[in-house]
Amino acid sequence: EQLKLAKRLFVGFTSLLGALAIFLLLKASQYEQQHYRQALFNQSKVEIERLILDEVDSVVNNINSLSALFKASEDVSLTEFNLFSKSIFNPDSSVRALEWAPIISFSQRAIFEKKSSEILQQKFQIKELIGNGEIALAQPRNQYAPLYYIYPQYGNQEALGLDVYSNPKYILSMQAVVDSGDVIASAPITLVQDQLAMPGMLFSKAIFSPFRGAELSQEVGQQKLSLIKKGKLLGFVVAVVQLDSFFNRLAQQKEQEVSFFIQDVSSVQPFIL
Repeated sequence: EQLKLAKRLFVGFTSLLGALAIFLLLKASQYEQQHYRQALFNQSKVEIERLILDEVDSVVNNINSLSALFKASEDVSLTEFNLFSKSIFNPDSSVRALEWAPIISFSQRAIFEKKSSEILQQKFQIKELIGNGEIALAQPRNQYAPLYYIYPQYGNQEALGLDVYSNPKYILSMQAVVDSGDVIASAPITLVQDQLAMPGMLFSKAIFSPFRGAELSQEVGQQKLSLIKKGKLLGFVVAVVQLDSFFNRLAQQKEQEVSFFIQDVSSVQPFIL
């Protein structure tokens, strides 16, 4: 009887040890799997952030390259704009169009519209966005910045003549672009040239006339000085960006085993891009 009891205790004890060992092995395996998934997530997160930043840098490089063209010459022809834009435009990128919007005063409007109609070989009028999102002829005001050159024109002609100052300020404040002196991106916006519910973004940079050397030496080191004082505001370079195809390509990459969504949280109501 004592032998049977000892045998039962031994069997029970070894079974308990075996169960404990299996439990510990399962926990170790689960920990390794969690650690692997976390490492995979972190790796994918870093890679996704890198790809997004590279895409944004590509847009900014296009803006800066086109800005250099207009800084070098205040009189860039349509042919020069198209040739230069074609050389930097990548149809596989997120940039849908490159645009130039010159500053036009109210007194220049009629002459500018007539001359532009001749150059562009189509009726050109300065237009504006109105409250319901429709387009109308721009009302009289001190100055305008109509979209004058657009590359490529195909699929983007609806935006021709649109005054960028008429964009809602919560979408893109042109004064903020002027004050920044750098490339500023807008909030997501429904494009006037796009009938689909496919949001886009406007990357814009203000272009000023060359700074005179004497004025430059006087202003070095000064702070909080409006950039408009550093030279005459000539206009705005704009890149129309739609990131949907980029995100689709990103989501379909086989090496990215992480599901994700990207959300703009800069506004009061977050917007899923």
